[in-house]
Amino acid sequence: MKIEYEKTLGTRKLSKQNDLFPVQALAWAPNDRRIAYCDDDRCVWVYDDSWEYLIHFPTKPVEKEFGKNSYVVTGIAFSPDSTKLAVAQSDAVVFVYRLPKEKYEPQLLA
Repeated sequence: MKIEYEKTLGTRKLSKQNDLFPVQALAWAPNDRRIAYCDDDRCVWVYDDSWEYLIHFPTKPVEKEFGKNSYVVTGIAFSPDSTKLAVAQSDAVVFVYRLPKEKYEPQLLA
């Protein structure tokens, strides 16, 4: 089996050569039409099956008073029908977002 490079996702520029751009979580949709990842800025990025950018959105803490640095994203997962994305966080919460069919903001369901 031969493995070939397909595409690099993400467009963030690194300020220094030694900077890291770690991926916190990654999920492939069950219908094979989307891939999503969460970066170290706690933003979720979603791409379609042709590797084109679809949407991105910031995650949020369970309580606004704690701020962005109070949690990390520990996992993401698509629903079986690939229309929703669950985002699990270290502040003991899971937010579920309804994903758009086109490029626009997702809706928070819970």
